[in-house]
Amino acid sequence: MDDIYSIVYEGEKGIKDGYLINIEIKYNGTIADSILSKQKFNIGDKNYFAGEPDIIHINDDVIAIVFRSGSQSGTPHEGHLITFRSGNFEDPYIPPNFKGIYREECYGIYLNRTHVSGFINNIIISEEINESTTEWNHIVLIYNDIENMIKLYLNANLINTTIYNQPLNSDFNKDFIIGKSFFGYIDEVQIRERAFTSSEVQIHYNNPGII
Repeated sequence: MDDIYSIVYEGEKGIKDGYLINIEIKYNGTIADSILSKQKFNIGDKNYFAGEPDIIHINDDVIAIVFRSGSQSGTPHEGHLITFRSGNFEDPYIPPNFKGIYREECYGIYLNRTHVSGFINNIIISEEINESTTEWNHIVLIYNDIENMIKLYLNANLINTTIYNQPLNSDFNKDFIIGKSFFGYIDEVQIRERAFTSSEVQIHYNNPGII
């Protein structure tokens, strides 16, 4: 953005931590002496051990990084994608409605080792879980404005509900983000125009391509 460039690279040989830096490169090619900011690809103590990183500019200061990596669990991952705002990543706390899959201030879902959560507008619904991180999980967030209810499903099981009766914020000027601050794989993201019934959630869990 302007004269500010984001660069992603592998760490020292044998360490393989991934890094992002922001630097100023002026129009005449002069590179500023100081690094504006620097970040290691991690969430808490979960380092990504990044290799072969590449960077994609989404818009403004939103960037996506794709890379190969190992894993602290010992199971290698062939590829990752993570998106975040390159100028605003130093805040140690990222609320549930700013990570995972989301449209800011509209809706979104997120899963980690201990919790699954979703939000409609700025109403967050969450549940503590104990799920294996080596298996796929199926998450469904439903807002039914007829029932005035937000529902959160995990693997076709209804795990939490909350009453809510405000119109859904559908501001399409907000960016739709996939993978921010998420450690793992994401597949088959879908947004539907109507709320599923419980039986439809079960059918979709068993056969995602049918409904």
